[in-house]
Amino acid sequence: MKILNRNRYKIILFAVLLLTVVLASGCFGGIEAKKFETYSGYGITLDTSFYTTTNDDLYCELSVENGDVAINVYIDEFIYSSYPNPSAISADDYALDYAYDVLSDIYFDISPYFYQDNDEDQEAFDFLYTDGEDSYYCYVIVHKGTDAFWISEFSCMSDYREEMFDDLDTWVDSIQIP
Repeated sequence: MKILNRNRYKIILFAVLLLTVVLASGCFGGIEAKKFETYSGYGITLDTSFYTTTNDDLYCELSVENGDVAINVYIDEFIYSSYPNPSAISADDYALDYAYDVLSDIYFDISPYFYQDNDEDQEAFDFLYTDGEDSYYCYVIVHKGTDAFWISEFSCMSDYREEMFDDLDTWVDSIQIP
């Protein structure tokens, strides 16, 4: 009977030790998050490997990168918009114009793929482009806010596309639009 109690004690001790290790690794093993915000009210939460950059030539509202992925955020405020009544335009229509009128002038030969959703205030598309010998992947999401269209461009080298996709949903879901 004493052997059974000693084995039971060892099993309970092992279970407590195992539970402690699992809980401790869950608490300390997570990736820290950092929120990047603009003065205009846009916010995105990313891991701490990202840092703010300056892209004065791109006229970004926000520009961050981590060495593998670059994120540039642009704003088209309704009062400055070239549309006669921008508040009546859906994000879907704006994204089409943005892809074919703005981005095609910058990246030339792009063939955007538009993702289907039922949200008129959000539209996403992606495309590949080349710059010299380098090939890039770009994922763009357009949000319609209360007083502006917000364009978030996520880009990386084409070879890094799959790794970026692993985190893309989390990043996009963290975006806050005023």
